[in-house]
Amino acid sequence: MHRLFQARRPRASFDSPAEVAFARTLLRPDECAEVEDLDGLVAEAVAAWRSLSARADVSDLLSEGRVMHEVPFSMMKRHGNDPVLLRGTIDCVVQRNDGSFVIVELKTGRPRPSHQRQLDLYVEAAAAVFPGARIVGRLLYAD
Repeated sequence: MHRLFQARRPRASFDSPAEVAFARTLLRPDECAEVEDLDGLVAEAVAAWRSLSARADVSDLLSEGRVMHEVPFSMMKRHGNDPVLLRGTIDCVVQRNDGSFVIVELKTGRPRPSHQRQLDLYVEAAAAVFPGARIVGRLLYAD
């Protein structure tokens, strides 16, 4: 689903076989080898992508300003007295036209507390990169 958002915007006319075929091209060979029902998994990813893309709030957000996908970060945190280097990848960062940022975390399934903790960490990492900027986080769940 993440790669579909990065690769293209959904079309008004939905051609399921074509979208599924395109989505398959986004997978690495090692990923294909690890999945029993590859066609089912790809079809689910396309359905989640289309579901999120059809939402007005998501469409508006991703069409405003500069959209960056799969943004890597590294940051130092403390665990007790010990420094810990955290590395991760933010699903999507939107730099709005007003200079503010929206950190977007795309999810499937049901909301869990760990999702909000993950998003909070990403917002903290973005605040370190863009000091003084207004930064908000958004969890977006596919239906």
